[in-house]
Amino acid sequence: VRALRTITHIDARVLVGRPYWMRHPNPKVMWRAEQHYRRFHDACEWVALDGVPIQYLPYRILGPFWTHAWAYRASLCRRIEQIYADFPFELIHAHTGYLDGTAGLAMAKRFRVPLVITEHTGPFAQTLMQHPIIKRMTLQALEGAERVIAVSRKQQRDVTAYMTPRCRSRVCVLPN
Repeated sequence: VRALRTITHIDARVLVGRPYWMRHPNPKVMWRAEQHYRRFHDACEWVALDGVPIQYLPYRILGPFWTHAWAYRASLCRRIEQIYADFPFELIHAHTGYLDGTAGLAMAKRFRVPLVITEHTGPFAQTLMQHPIIKRMTLQALEGAERVIAVSRKQQRDVTAYMTPRCRSRVCVLPN
């Protein structure tokens, strides 16, 4: 992102979802945690890291890993109208199919911009294809993307093995 900004003068920015743990059996504690979460989320602003504008947006962790994509997407979508007003992006690049890709797909559809996903997750089959909900959400994001970048030929084979035939041609390789 820094190279894009420096060399090509493209205004590229980064959104990062940060886990915000909210697991407690006491409803009063959860209510206070929710109030704090909302204030914390609303106060997030762009910060510069090595010349790159970044927003670290918290997402609620309420349950097991298969619930994280919904929370991640909700967090980013909660703020995306305000972000878009400040920064009318023309492309979304997500770094995984499950968490980032799920959120990226929702935002890409909302603003009618292309989504590119670089799939880094490995081992792909064991990490993302074992749980039916994670599998479905991952494949929806990958198949909804304009292009999927695999970081190796093996990663490409692993990813395309689960995709529908019409979407496999969207997967290319750009090694790490």
